[in-house]
Amino acid sequence: MARSRAGIYALGALLAGTVALAPLPLGVITVSSAAIGFETPAIVDPIHTNGEPDIAVDPQGRVFNSGPTG
Repeated sequence: MARSRAGIYALGALLAGTVALAPLPLGVITVSSAAIGFETPAIVDPIHTNGEPDIAVDPQGRVFNSGPTG
């Protein structure tokens, strides 16, 4: 009894895995209409002009860091 139940569970798991990994129909695949493009950066917020975090070391070896707050 327990052996047949384990077989049924194994068969169900195998069937579920097969369905989950089946390839999608070709009609579902979409093609991107345009490639990714990059432009010249523009200032969006003239008050908060910080960009990415910045770490710098001056000639005396002091470390300075800055970045956006929020």
